[in-house]
Amino acid sequence: MTRSWTLALVLAGALAAMGPLGWMEPRPARGAGTPVLRVAVPAYWDPEPGAEWPGLEWRRLLNGTPLVGMVVINPDNGPGSSPDPAYSHLVQAARIKGIRVLGYVYTQYGTRPLSSVQLDISRHYSWHAVDGIFLDEASTDCAREAFYYRPLYNWIKTTYGPTQVVALNPGTQTNECYVLASDVLLTFEEACVQDASANDCSNYRSWALAGWETNYPPDRFWHLVYDVPAAYLANVLAKARSSHVRWVYVTSDGGPNPWDTLPTYWELELTLLGLRRAFLPLIHRGP
Repeated sequence: MTRSWTLALVLAGALAAMGPLGWMEPRPARGAGTPVLRVAVPAYWDPEPGAEWPGLEWRRLLNGTPLVGMVVINPDNGPGSSPDPAYSHLVQAARIKGIRVLGYVYTQYGTRPLSSVQLDISRHYSWHAVDGIFLDEASTDCAREAFYYRPLYNWIKTTYGPTQVVALNPGTQTNECYVLASDVLLTFEEACVQDASANDCSNYRSWALAGWETNYPPDRFWHLVYDVPAAYLANVLAKARSSHVRWVYVTSDGGPNPWDTLPTYWELELTLLGLRRAFLPLIHRGP
């Protein structure tokens, strides 16, 4: 049997086991059961317009459904300076596949003027028709949550609709107050500190829950681990499964921008996640 047919059967089995796809709990609620991982990808590369559109990397990404559920676009450290039809077409193609697309906006840890942040958000919606917003460089301070991030979250929901997804990226452990300002919290974003003796990333292996996270469903949490060798992939995914997160993305990419291409082992990552979805009993029937 060829590799492509093997992967197709794995994903088909995963889809059959999943049942109807839902989204996430809209507001904080107590979760239960073992998280079943899905993939959320910061896809900070060009839509690759040309004779074959979308390009190879985007086709590989979009074909990752149903395991891939969220993608972040970042035309130019935000929405860019003018509309780009290639991104609009990309958002439409992703939506057909059942993937939600979020637009990247940086916040400078709650110091960037809200008017500038809101302008970038408005451009993402008017130019690209995104499904939500990814707020990067988020503070962990509860005072800034109260006067900066929570009003911004409420403005997005009021202006663009309650189903819009707001993901917040402090990149590290944060305070519980931030569940009031987000739908998804990214609580780990680091390069792998390689431990060859264990085929693992020592920094991710030592990461631990603060404790309050288990008051909320895994859908509310996301981890990113980059510069991960292929030999470490299975162990890193195993750690993610035990970390009360729904969303994960592991990549071999590194350097200044580790989000500018898919990992060399992309299909293997999907296969490992697909096997898990297909053959473990699903206690939580969310996304």
